[in-house]
Amino acid sequence: MFFGFDTLRHFCYFTIPKSVIHPRAENTNETKDIDEGAHVMAKRLTISLKPKHAMQVTRVSIGKKKLVYTILVKKALKYPWGRSRIAYIGTTKRGVDRIAQSVAARARDILLIHGVREFTVRVVTCSPKPGVKTWQKLERAFLLTFRQKYGAPPKCNTQGSKIKQRDEFKYFTRRRLERVLEMLA
Repeated sequence: MFFGFDTLRHFCYFTIPKSVIHPRAENTNETKDIDEGAHVMAKRLTISLKPKHAMQVTRVSIGKKKLVYTILVKKALKYPWGRSRIAYIGTTKRGVDRIAQSVAARARDILLIHGVREFTVRVVTCSPKPGVKTWQKLERAFLLTFRQKYGAPPKCNTQGSKIKQRDEFKYFTRRRLERVLEMLA
């Protein structure tokens, strides 16, 4: 494996000729105390461990591939008809990989919301039904219910403001969706 000079100088001792240390003083007394080929150590970088978690993953998200997830902030966000901690509602058919990608892509936008310093991700699942993409129906049902309750889709959702109801409530009851939203809010 090849390392560049910048990488190596932080981790290794290296030899420096006198002419590099004092190029103007080739044969003067200024370099008298530095031997030819002396070992000089590069300045070490400071390492710090941050006290808070950057990311925490549990087994909850590993069990199922097809699921709906919500990104929740600590401070309730203002919406036209109330406040909610939900900043994003999304879906995946690839499991925890997609959640991590989505969080990475949206982290900057979410953390730039005034007063938001951290957020968490919660997973919502439903039982499967043959021939129906239930995770997509669940996401749409959550977006419709959220919009109905708060007057707008979650702040970081790009879709949801113009979606129309189809057959989502054929699979899920509004009452249960509202209760889950209240538990998350």
